[in-house]
Amino acid sequence: MGLKNSLSAGCKTLKIDQSFVQFLQEKQRDIAVLSIRVVAEGVETLSQLELLRSIGCEEVQGFWFSHPLKTKDATKLLLENSDGSLFINQGEF
Repeated sequence: MGLKNSLSAGCKTLKIDQSFVQFLQEKQRDIAVLSIRVVAEGVETLSQLELLRSIGCEEVQGFWFSHPLKTKDATKLLLENSDGSLFINQGEF
């Protein structure tokens, strides 16, 4: 299903991939903020994080925060940073 059809069908979440994140950073185009939840993947730099934040993207994932982890290690990381410090230390997201 394409993006247009997804939005018409009432899609509430949109996950954008790394290539789109890089495109945004390279082109610095004005982006229309949609009234849906957007999850950006492949965030590797502070400038990418700041750009996504500036256009209202509140959920991100990528090497900026952590390289891929096994379930046990990911759980440990999240529990150790349950106060939000993982995100604060990595760009105050």
